[in-house]
Amino acid sequence: MMNDLDRFEMLFNRLSRLKRPKSFDVLQAEYDEGERRMFKEWFPRRKFKRLLLLGRPLWAEYNERLRKRAEALGAKRDKCVGLIEKRLRELAEGIDLESAEGEPRLCEEVWVGTYYSTGRGEYYARANAQGYLEHARSYRVQGELRQKYWEEGGPKYYGVRSWQVWLQVSEVGVEVLKRKQGQTVREFVRRCWAKGVNPRVYYPGLRPGYEEQVGLDYFGHDLKLEHRP
Repeated sequence: MMNDLDRFEMLFNRLSRLKRPKSFDVLQAEYDEGERRMFKEWFPRRKFKRLLLLGRPLWAEYNERLRKRAEALGAKRDKCVGLIEKRLRELAEGIDLESAEGEPRLCEEVWVGTYYSTGRGEYYARANAQGYLEHARSYRVQGELRQKYWEEGGPKYYGVRSWQVWLQVSEVGVEVLKRKQGQTVREFVRRCWAKGVNPRVYYPGLRPGYEEQVGLDYFGHDLKLEHRP
């Protein structure tokens, strides 16, 4: 009998197939086949020729048909992907990730270069990776952070190249974890300030004055709890 983890894996594999892009050869073959069908529809007794050779209007009409068909198929695919993702999130909440343990694997890598403009690139990259690790540990998944240094010949003056998150979880468990409910925006902001990083580096759209509105200070303290009698 299938459990939630088995159902999740089955649906995720289906989702992966839906998202897998077609190769150029496959796309070209479909284009050519469609062109032959349209030529036969218009000229049932004539030998096949490329539509472009018969005049740009015919070729343009064929491409317009393809565009409309692609849009219809794309909309159908997007709807199917959305439904599967919704079901995956529902299943993820009921899965105990301890049952999805596996060999330690690299689950996330945060590049220091992403945050060079802050002047504290390594610090911000580490804090970001630490947040991912905290999310995993909240669901009893064991893991650790590892530093990745530049290899021989790289820009050694940059030191650490990235921070990696290694988790003791199976391959499907990684996907379950991604769909587990995360922390609220308020808790994310509080933890950022507690680590000494500005949350607006990660989310530039965070409105000014948010901390005051939700009862936080700029040191990671929850003022609502501290003022509670």
